[in-house]
Amino acid sequence: MTVFDLLHRQQRELDAMFDELQLCADDDAWYLFQTVSTRWIAMMRAEHATVYPHLAARDGDLHGELREAARADEEIERGINHARLAPLCPLEWREAVRDLRVRIADRATWEQYVLGPLAHLTMSPAELSWLARSYLTFQPVALTTAAASITYDPAPPARAEPPTVAIPLAS
Repeated sequence: MTVFDLLHRQQRELDAMFDELQLCADDDAWYLFQTVSTRWIAMMRAEHATVYPHLAARDGDLHGELREAARADEEIERGINHARLAPLCPLEWREAVRDLRVRIADRATWEQYVLGPLAHLTMSPAELSWLARSYLTFQPVALTTAAASITYDPAPPARAEPPTVAIPLAS
């Protein structure tokens, strides 16, 4: 299995968790989001630590694509932190999670149809398989620092209620 096969499989697993999250009650969805977002951040960090340096070393022409991927990942992580920490009402929170899911799906598609094929042009299947093992080895390390809280199970942040407008009744 190549690193891109592995990444695609893990992305499908997280996408299924996003599907489940959409069906959960607000508090359950928040807790599931903590799991999904922590795993996604760990995946991105493991990829940055193992996959990107090897691709950059093999093909200098990929530096632009790798910089763009790093920018997209920074935006995704900011979106995750916004959904984790901002005092959003449940409707705003769910909208933030939907927006995040779209950005994650776009990134996964780009990786599958752009970065993966480019990597296959510069690396052998054996090298890409070795990279998958390297990535898997680093992922638990990345997971330890990817969570919003790693020493206790936090309560969901207080959510703001949507603003209400009082309309005076006509006499």
